[in-house]
Amino acid sequence: MIAMFGKNEEKSYDEKPKKKEKPKPRFTIKNDEYAGPYHLTVIVDTETGVNYLVSDGGNIIELKGSDGKTVIDPLPVQ
Repeated sequence: MIAMFGKNEEKSYDEKPKKKEKPKPRFTIKNDEYAGPYHLTVIVDTETGVNYLVSDGGNIIELKGSDGKTVIDPLPVQ
């Protein structure tokens, strides 16, 4: 059986398994509100700082400022 499955390795039950660090989420919620019958959420990409508007229907668009440019938060985004 050893030849079939390899060596028997003794496990130490005193060692605790190492916990994996949770990866930092790519998007964070900046604002979440209802506007009449609509549920609107502003999310921020933590890697680029770009703001997106997400509707309850699943539509996602870049959030634009009054000057027509994409709204970008300074990095690092908290």
